Amino acid sequence: MKKYHHTIGLMPVFILVFCLMLSLSAFAAPYDKASGEFPFEIELDTQSCERLCYAGHPSSGISYVPGYAVTPDSSFRISIRSGAEAGVSMEDLSMTVALIYENEDNTSSMRETIMEYDEGDITDMDTWYPILNETNVENLEERDRLYSDSLSSIEIEMRYQGLRNSDMEKTFYLQIHSPEDLAELIG
Repeated sequence: MKKYHHTIGLMPVFILVFCLMLSLSAFAAPYDKASGEFPFEIELDTQSCERLCYAGHPSSGISYVPGYAVTPDSSFRISIRSGAEAGVSMEDLSMTVALIYENEDNTSSMRETIMEYDEGDITDMDTWYPILNETNVENLEERDRLYSDSLSSIEIEMRYQGLRNSDMEKTFYLQIHSPEDLAELIG
């Protein structure tokens, strides 16, 4: 009988410890990055359509992911995602715009950074930023790499250093098409 009495006597202690742990986890929840949701969204200024975009050549073969078809003069703006935690600041957001394409042997992917936005460069949710600037368009057109095909695309990588120095990343993929070709795709 003592054995059961001793076990029953410890039950309130276990309940108290469980409640304390539950309270601490609920208190910490607003700062928890484990949800994995990136706190920013990207919006395009031109009509676009969903496309399967080239995403590189990992060791398992060529990779494709959902993305969007746009034109070279398309721009984007950034907004804070609805439901993002308090304290999210655009000052801590940086971005890299890169051209990715398959090498000539079709054995790996190449990546060229064509634009960078450092922390603090993207300042508000009302400003539109070009995906490609005029120089990028000229250089890519000269090299015959401006328009995407099934083995090339534009990769926009967003990085955010949030609360408690937790780094988050999100990558978007775009196919660049002429206005005429995009009109046909949207159809």
